[in-house]
Amino acid sequence: SRSASTINCYVSGISSVLQACVELWGWLESNPCRYLRRLPLNNARVRFLSAEEQLRLLAACCSDQNLKDVVLLALLTGARRGEICELRWRDMDLKDSLVTFPNTKNGETRTIPLAQEALDLLRRRLLERRPGKEDRVFPAEKSEGPIDVSHRFPRLCLLTGIQDFRFHDLRHSAASALAGAGVSETK
Repeated sequence: SRSASTINCYVSGISSVLQACVELWGWLESNPCRYLRRLPLNNARVRFLSAEEQLRLLAACCSDQNLKDVVLLALLTGARRGEICELRWRDMDLKDSLVTFPNTKNGETRTIPLAQEALDLLRRRLLERRPGKEDRVFPAEKSEGPIDVSHRFPRLCLLTGIQDFRFHDLRHSAASALAGAGVSETK
């Protein structure tokens, strides 16, 4: 009654212990877990905001401007939460309407053009930037480092009645909007 992902994690954990038995202590000649085939995972998930949900979400964000800016930038760029929260002003080229994400999931730097609404958002944030703070576009309000929306966003979704929606799903919403506008998918 366990998911394939959980079973694969269990096997990986046992395999690590058995590999130590082989390499460090010489108690085994080989790791029997090496011969086990991992279970296939079906993690496919496609959830995006309806137009009505998007309006509700952004309206509810009005009490938290920093969260609203992060959510809106995610919807406008399709960037991941970590990519947005880690942005620094040196990653921006507001003159040429470009943003560079240096810390992507696959380790490659990615530069994308900015829509006018995203450009306006970033220019406003630049003007409102607090002197002495780090070079972050979204600095933490009460500490050093980047903003953390990992608890705020789920609370907001709960408050607005948007169910089964994670921050990462904003990427799907962005992709859906781009596809609807006729933008082709690129690597």
